[in-house]
Amino acid sequence: MVVLKFMVFATISCRFLWSLNTSRDDFELMDYTKLISEEHFAVGHPVVIVLPHGEQGSGNNAVFYLIKNLCAAVRWPIFVFNARYEMEANVFIETHKHGSYIILLSGPCQDWEEHISGFRQQLSILRFGNTWESWNPRAKFLVSVMSDCPHFYTTLISRAILNEFWSHGVVKALVLFKKSSEGRGKKSDQNTSHSTQDTHMEIQTWFPYKNSQRCDPAEGTVPVKVFTIRNFSYIRGNDIFKGHFIKNLHGCPIRVHVRIYQPFVNPPKRFWLNDSYYYDSYEDGLEIELLRIIGKSLNASLVIVD
Repeated sequence: MVVLKFMVFATISCRFLWSLNTSRDDFELMDYTKLISEEHFAVGHPVVIVLPHGEQGSGNNAVFYLIKNLCAAVRWPIFVFNARYEMEANVFIETHKHGSYIILLSGPCQDWEEHISGFRQQLSILRFGNTWESWNPRAKFLVSVMSDCPHFYTTLISRAILNEFWSHGVVKALVLFKKSSEGRGKKSDQNTSHSTQDTHMEIQTWFPYKNSQRCDPAEGTVPVKVFTIRNFSYIRGNDIFKGHFIKNLHGCPIRVHVRIYQPFVNPPKRFWLNDSYYYDSYEDGLEIELLRIIGKSLNASLVIVD
């Protein structure tokens, strides 16, 4: 029996979801969310689903549709945060590290700042809430945006989400959008239903350290990459959670903190720069030499500081 665990720390069986009246045809975004989970989330490790703030209309059905199908996969323990249920059950505290995260966002496209405000609250619940010990920034994160937004808004939303992730130490993150022919090129929300052939998905992410001009996302120099997905084979045939830290860092700086401990780290040489301040340069020591070898092999610029 698969167990579904809610943020209210209640445990219930996934069987209660089988009675929900959901239609597969309306939930392409959730189908792709499930497929990405099956293809790229580690089996047996907990998957956390964070529900959107203030979902409306068919949003509830789509969320239940996703949870129901993830339960049916019988691959992971499922944790649902922000669940709106009142129930009596045994209280527990989860301390195992989470394996993967699915974060759901909803709301009007024009109010994209509201998306990000809600997203910050969702991250805050994960990192500082009652299950903070299970927070795992090294996990894979998938954010599914439950709004058909034009490109103008999707890039604003995805960049803000990826920036927020970066500030929390998360580097394996994707933002998934559903795109339709009606939604493209317009800065307004669309409520029209679309046929399957008019719909595709977009994955948006970024790849820091690709060249010396695109090192640190915090500097605003790393562009958002957009990948169009029209069928399931793209998900199955690609490593969409590519590692950001590759073998060649293209001269990007790496900051290394050291402390003096001879003979491994010898005291630095001090230089007076620009007639204004001293600069400490760590040049000697066994570990300093080792750092230089590592930096050279990665084509990285080392910044060694106290």
